[in-house]
Amino acid sequence: MEKVTGKCRHKLEDGEILTKDENEQSDQISKLCNAIIHHILSFLPVRDAAKTSILSKRWRKLFHSMPILDFDQKTGGALMTHPNRALVDFMSASIFFREHAPINLLRISLDYSSSFYFPIRQWIHISMKFNVLEMYLDFSGGDSFLQYRTLYVSDKLQAYYCADDNQVRWDYDSNTDESDSAEESDSESDESSSSDSDDESQNSRFIILPALFNSGSLRVLKLAKCNIPDADSMALGNLICLVLRDVDISEKMLHQMLSSCCMLENLELRLIPELKKLEFSAPKLLSMTLECCHSLKKVSIDAQGLQYFKFGLSNTTKDLSLQVPSLVKAEIGLCHNINCNVRHRADRLVNLLKDLSHVKDLSLYSKFLNDMSIPKSQMKNFTMPTVRRFKIIGKMRNDTISAMFGLVKAFDNLESLHLFIVHPSESDDVHLEEKQLRKLKSTSISCLESRLKELKVEGFEGTDIEIKLIKFLVDYCKVLAKVDIETYTPSFLTHGEIKANLLNQWSSKDLEVNYN
Repeated sequence: MEKVTGKCRHKLEDGEILTKDENEQSDQISKLCNAIIHHILSFLPVRDAAKTSILSKRWRKLFHSMPILDFDQKTGGALMTHPNRALVDFMSASIFFREHAPINLLRISLDYSSSFYFPIRQWIHISMKFNVLEMYLDFSGGDSFLQYRTLYVSDKLQAYYCADDNQVRWDYDSNTDESDSAEESDSESDESSSSDSDDESQNSRFIILPALFNSGSLRVLKLAKCNIPDADSMALGNLICLVLRDVDISEKMLHQMLSSCCMLENLELRLIPELKKLEFSAPKLLSMTLECCHSLKKVSIDAQGLQYFKFGLSNTTKDLSLQVPSLVKAEIGLCHNINCNVRHRADRLVNLLKDLSHVKDLSLYSKFLNDMSIPKSQMKNFTMPTVRRFKIIGKMRNDTISAMFGLVKAFDNLESLHLFIVHPSESDDVHLEEKQLRKLKSTSISCLESRLKELKVEGFEGTDIEIKLIKFLVDYCKVLAKVDIETYTPSFLTHGEIKANLLNQWSSKDLEVNYN
């Protein structure tokens, strides 16, 4: 038997002997500096990162000095009998016994219970003591916020763009139901507050500490499904990103917050039932999202540097004023309501688009595409000459094609058209007649004939109406160079008959066709 003097040895599966020196050479991670190891650990669920603390005293200190604390109910306690309680206990231990090191980010995602009120208060207090830079508090137990590592990229504007079209296109499908549920939730919150106003811990929603709004170190604050009380003072001068989703906040408090954020670059307000009037000025604002605020009546925004704007145009919104001369991209959602007057809806849409007439990238989404129809009388003096890319999302009806082409006439220099089709059910009996296509062919739409170079169809299923529409566009658009077809039906990728049929129609054209 081989002897190894003064050195530990480890038996390997093949019978070889590994000395301590060789073992140390194989452990390259421990030789890295603390900052790099912290970065590696940040990609692990916090419970997995905690397991590394048993390796050595150094690894224990590394875990208790991690600058990123990401506690997620789904990844932190999914295998436990009582995941929330276990997650709370683990978080308390992780925060209370940490080293005296700064906290860059605190993210908490769990289903809130009143029994967690005081522990969460302590976590927030301790994080503020360590000058936390980013704080994400989501008490819905869901995935309200993207992971922190997607927030900052070299191009700030690109980082804020929303690509979740699957969620976007349904935001206004059931406005009435959503409004009713919001009102019911709000009334329940009021009843709970009035029945036990002296005991904040018994509130159905977590009540944010007013002291949080005096944390000068905060640069990013994201809150979901919580109660934001009025505060006497406010000091958020370093905040560059503010996201509020499904929160109970007074109009006065919201305006107070916005006025104190002089460095704000990214703002998102979503599902705020009490908001009826929004008026503010933000010279440094780059990106803004305002959606699902169904009580909103007046909007006045002065943001000279705003480049991206996403807005849900509610039926209640009557007064709209936007001073956004630097806007590049806009996404507009239309609320579908059968009781809404078609002309009034068209008036609001035209007035909004006039404020956005200088954008280059425009997206419109609604439950039904014909909600975007604008009468000919209003289209006479309406034009958006700077629009280069146009995306339209919604469900098809018999009059959809006419409505869509009527709107496209306003885009004199359109180069890219993106259709995101939500398919009608069989009971809708939607069809596209040849007579309707012949009528469209006789109509001169200069941007389609001589400008459009790229066509993208998403959600393609190979139905008759889709094939007719694509064939019509390919024949009509004389300078079209590229067609992208994306499908959610895997069988279509092997559906040779449809694919061959389309390719045969375009064989004589110098056209690039991509199927995904």
